[in-house]
Amino acid sequence: MNSSSRIGKNPARLCAEWRADDGQDPRYEKRGRKLHSDCRQAHRFCKEVERLLPLILAGEATNPILRELNIISVLSEDEGRRLRVIVACNLEPNRQHVLRQAFKHGQAWLRTELARHFRRKRMPLLCLDYLYGTGREDQPCR
Repeated sequence: MNSSSRIGKNPARLCAEWRADDGQDPRYEKRGRKLHSDCRQAHRFCKEVERLLPLILAGEATNPILRELNIISVLSEDEGRRLRVIVACNLEPNRQHVLRQAFKHGQAWLRTELARHFRRKRMPLLCLDYLYGTGREDQPCR
C-alpha cells in the first residue's frame, strides 16, 4: 500500500484541520486504554486491601477497638493517593472520638503492615469512614 492510498483522496483537507496535538511528535501521543487499565489495577488493589486488612487487625492489633472493626469496603481516591476505609463498629455514637483516636494512632502501623505485604515503597494514606449502630428500619447510620 503506497502512502497516497493511506492518506486518502484529499490530503489538503487533513492539513487544513487543526487538532490540539498538532506539532507534537507522534511517538509521544497518548494512546489506547491506559485509563481503563489504571482503574482496573486500583480496583484490584482495593479488593486485596479489603481482604487483608481484617486479617491484620484481628491478628496483630494491640488496641481492642481496632480488633473489633468490621471492614465494609475500601475505595481508592485522589488518583490512588488515598484509600477510604469504610468500617462498621459497635460503639455508641457518643464514643466516636475513641474510634478516631485509635485509628489515628494505628494508621502508621497499618500502612507499614500493608506496604510490607504488597512490597510497595509508598502506600496510600488511609482515611476512615465509619458506620455505627442501626437506624429504626435496620439501616446503618453514619
